[in-house]
Amino acid sequence: MALILVGEDDLDVTELLLILLEDAGHETVHVDNGEAAIEAFARSRPDLVLLDVAMPGSLDGLEVTRRLRALEEGGDHRRVPVMLLTARALEDDRRAGLEAGADAYLIKPFEIDEMLRTVDALLA
Repeated sequence: MALILVGEDDLDVTELLLILLEDAGHETVHVDNGEAAIEAFARSRPDLVLLDVAMPGSLDGLEVTRRLRALEEGGDHRRVPVMLLTARALEDDRRAGLEAGADAYLIKPFEIDEMLRTVDALLA
C-alpha cells in the first residue's frame, strides 16, 4: 500500500504504531529523532509521515515538519502529508502544529480507529 515514515522515540508507542500500520498493509520506516527523520524522508520519499512532537535531539516534530515543507518547496517534490502524534493537548499546541505544516494533529493517547481513519484519509 503506502510507505509511512514513523518518527517516534517512545518504544511502546513505536511498537504499537508499526504493528497497526503494517497490519493495515503499509510498509514502515522508523526513526527516533528529528535529524534521522529528515534524512529518512530525503532518502525514502514516503507517502505519509507520522511524527511525535517531542523527540530527542535538536529538532522536535514541529521543526521537522517545517523543514520537510521547505524541502518540498525547494524542489519538484510532491506534498507528503504529515500527522503529528503528541501528548501536547492545548489548542495553542494544535495550532502551532498546523501552522508548522502538519495536515493532522492527534493527541496521545489516541484512539486506534481514529488514527487509522486519519491515516487512510491522508493517503486518499
